[in-house]
Amino acid sequence: MERLLVPGGGRTYPVLVGTGLLDELGAILAREGISGRMAVFADEAVYALFGERMRKALPEASFATVPAGEAAKTIREAERLWGILAEGGFGRRDVAISVGGGATSDLVGFVAATYHRGMPVVHVPTTLLSQVDASVGGKTAIDHPLAKNLVGAFHAPHLVVADLDTLGTLPARERWCGLAEVVKAALIADADLVALLEERLEALAQGEAVLLEPVVARAIRIKAEVVAADEFDHGRRQVLNFGHTLGHALETATGFDRLRHGEAVVLGMRAAVHLSRRLGRLDSKEAERVLALLTRFPLPDVVLPSPEAVLCASRRDKKGAGAFVTIGPIGEARVEVVEDALLFDALETLYEGAANR
Repeated sequence: MERLLVPGGGRTYPVLVGTGLLDELGAILAREGISGRMAVFADEAVYALFGERMRKALPEASFATVPAGEAAKTIREAERLWGILAEGGFGRRDVAISVGGGATSDLVGFVAATYHRGMPVVHVPTTLLSQVDASVGGKTAIDHPLAKNLVGAFHAPHLVVADLDTLGTLPARERWCGLAEVVKAALIADADLVALLEERLEALAQGEAVLLEPVVARAIRIKAEVVAADEFDHGRRQVLNFGHTLGHALETATGFDRLRHGEAVVLGMRAAVHLSRRLGRLDSKEAERVLALLTRFPLPDVVLPSPEAVLCASRRDKKGAGAFVTIGPIGEARVEVVEDALLFDALETLYEGAANR
């Protein structure tokens, strides 16, 4: 097991990465000094798989389920969870625990941030995407019809427990979505990790814990180092948005139901590579190398919205407020202002490439 420390909320919190952790959750919480009454909110699909084991590990906890995926990230769901906490008599010294993917940690983190003006939260991420990205860093949010993650708060968890055994139950599509965030981390900060991913991408997509543990830990370290420099996203942390400016816009413009987050980020990264090449940040050989890696990701056969619709959605998204992340050379990233005309050209180039696949 790896134990990583991430800064947040004026302290550091541990992120545990290993196998067999779900069954030891009660002992882990006690060992990490986390006490109080516990309200567990689990993705309904995850609860169907692991609910009995979680109840055995946390026999005194209260349990409730939330919808799977982005359907959970609504003000209506947040209001329902606030009601569960209030009716159960939970206070600000008690603990909310999320069990599921990134949407679950976003929702439960937001509820914990706002209930009684803040209560502790523990994340138990069960998808690769949430283990390497969503559960780490303290960002919480719910969606609005006009933009993804439009309403949220910074609320660092007290603990993250990433049990790699849970990844074996994921559909292949979800594992690929998680690998998109691993690739993002590598492209912005770790050229050696890019080389490893080029060599073992398909093997990692199989979800074997022994292969994933060092890669997951490495991606988390990258995020921890960036967050340590800029917890509240005023500067350096924005490099973590590589591929997300247009990725979030694609999710919004497709109604949150045609593209998974990781798939949209892959498309966003491909567009960002075209733009990085156009701006001279990447040379042609590096750009071809990155695009070769990104085109190995399987994507659904969907009709993408027009470039105009994507740009319109990007203007409303918090990640599109005048800043865009480019890379170059591989393993380095920068945030810069990019004109809409260049973004439009990058989208058109992306669409032409997608049509020729």
